[in-house]
Amino acid sequence: MLVEGDALTIIEKVRVTKEDKSNINTLVKEIKERIQRFDNIEF
Repeated sequence: MLVEGDALTIIEKVRVTKEDKSNINTLVKEIKERIQRFDNIEF
C-alpha cells in the first residue's frame, strides 16, 4: 500500500488505539485491518 502526503500524520493515527474521527478515518481503518495480515511492520 502506498500513501502519499504527510506520512507522519498517518503513522501517528495508525498507532493510536482509539477510533480516528478525522477526514482520513476510512484510510486509517483500512490500514489497521491490513496490518494484522503482516508479520512485521516498520515505519
